[in-house]
Amino acid sequence: AKALLDRALELDPDQAEAMAGLGLHAQNALLDYDLSVQWLEKALAINPNLTNASVWLAIALSEQGNLQRNIEILQQAFARDPLHPPTFNNFGQELANIGRVNEARTALNELKRFLPSDANLTATLGKIEVFDGNWAESDRLLTEAVEREPLNFVDRLWFSAVAMGTAQYQRVAEQGTDNFKSLALDQLGRTEEAILLADQWISEGNNPLVMLEILLPHGRFQEAIAYIETRWPSLDALEKAFPERSGYGAELLVLLAKAYGQAGNEGSFNDAMRRAGAALQQQVKEGGDNWILHASRAHFAMLDGDHDGALELLTKVMEMGGLPRIDLRGEHSDFAPLHGDPRFEAVMERMQQHLNAERAKLGLDPVSA
Repeated sequence: AKALLDRALELDPDQAEAMAGLGLHAQNALLDYDLSVQWLEKALAINPNLTNASVWLAIALSEQGNLQRNIEILQQAFARDPLHPPTFNNFGQELANIGRVNEARTALNELKRFLPSDANLTATLGKIEVFDGNWAESDRLLTEAVEREPLNFVDRLWFSAVAMGTAQYQRVAEQGTDNFKSLALDQLGRTEEAILLADQWISEGNNPLVMLEILLPHGRFQEAIAYIETRWPSLDALEKAFPERSGYGAELLVLLAKAYGQAGNEGSFNDAMRRAGAALQQQVKEGGDNWILHASRAHFAMLDGDHDGALELLTKVMEMGGLPRIDLRGEHSDFAPLHGDPRFEAVMERMQQHLNAERAKLGLDPVSA
């Protein structure tokens, strides 16, 4: 495909569509987001009406950590074509990512009169509600969307995340995407089965975060390190494959730092922490403001020895309605130094109350901590 795009540019050096195609190729095949941005900006300078190219540019900017520029591009694309599903999906989601949930909800709700039964719009609204802690409403909307379009992988991913967040482990084990199915199987006591499924997920080119989420709470630190290091030759390679700059925290690097720390590898711990800190700082600087990011920041703060900062961030997560997947209570939890602290216990109690209130809205029984 790239050869055809190169040939098209040879024949017409100003062909915007070919430039956009090369930008997408750089993004997906080369994982070179700088090159992707260059090609896509050239394409849009020639033809600003290439709607898909605008979305691709916004995605590349997000992966670079340029969240504000990302929003600018999506806002322009949304103004030109608000009914284009990838545009309204990314626009709504990215607004919520930087804390503008109400604005996202309003913009999307205005589309309902034009798209009254559109599964894409229903799913996007469901994603937005997660950022506001409305788990039951998110579950309802995403379930409806997935029932209409069961082959939409991204919507199934979000559906799985919401069901996992509300402790519907059996449901996720039966209906979830493989990464969340792995996590659910682990919660159901089927850890070795979970590891096999997680490995299959990762072998297909997906993020290895799920493997660390399974292994580390069981104290299997050396196994986690070996798993990563035998597949990525360096942290540079890992970060290139899975950059953590898009506003959702840096849990892959934070968990890897934890593993190195527990294994006594101080040099690699410091390297992973330095990278995680830089990733988190950039996301905050660019306006990232959601409970997923703040939960990751809280986890980083605990590893960094900033217990008061971690507690402050965890309180913010609770206030935003977050139900993070971070190990807060387990035997190997990094939050163990806060266990018994009345402030921490109050936050945990509020989170548990919120979880069970959302479960009640779904007709589910309460669960204990």
